[in-house]
Formats: sequence, C-alpha cells, structure tokens
Amino acid sequence: MEEGPEIQSYLLSKTGQRTVPSVWIHGQHIGGNDDFQSANRIGKVKKLLAEKP
Repeated sequence: MEEGPEIQSYLLSKTGQRTVPSVWIHGQHIGGNDDFQSANRIGKVKKLLAEKP
C-alpha cells in the first residue's frame, strides 16, 4: 500500500500507536486488537455500542 507510512504517521499523531487495527467506537479510540478484546471481555464494547453517538 503506497499510503501505508502516511497512514501510520496519522495514526501515531491521533492515538500514540502506529499499528493496525485501530479500533474506534463513536469517535472514541479503543486501541488495537488486544485492547479491543480486553474491552469486549469486560463489557465495555457492548456499553459503548449501546450509547448514542
């Protein structure tokens, strides 16, 4: 992907991380896959998805 480095730089400036996936729910940065899985296990994802944006 030609835009890869540019996308990684943008992610770094917005989230402090360069890796993908970068999961967002209603404009709130959840984190990468490990962060998402942890949030899902404790019910945070379900709660965020139930909220109106």
